[in-house]
Amino acid sequence: DVAARNGDIIDDPAEVGGWPVLATGAAPADADSDGMPDAFETSVGLNPNDAADRNGDADGDGYTNLEEHLNEAAREQVGMG
Repeated sequence: DVAARNGDIIDDPAEVGGWPVLATGAAPADADSDGMPDAFETSVGLNPNDAADRNGDADGDGYTNLEEHLNEAAREQVGMG
């Protein structure tokens, strides 16, 4: 318990259930290698052949287009997507 300042330091992931088994598969197509899958870029009106668009802010909310993609991917992983 961190709040009570007692407990043990974890020496091995096996002590707390180990690492999860993650699904494997092929990475989605990313023609311009900008870190955003082509399908995502197309769905939000970006050019899947222009790597520079990763740094833009298509919706003007202060997050880059790449951050938008990463945030969406994270939401999907935790079931919020």
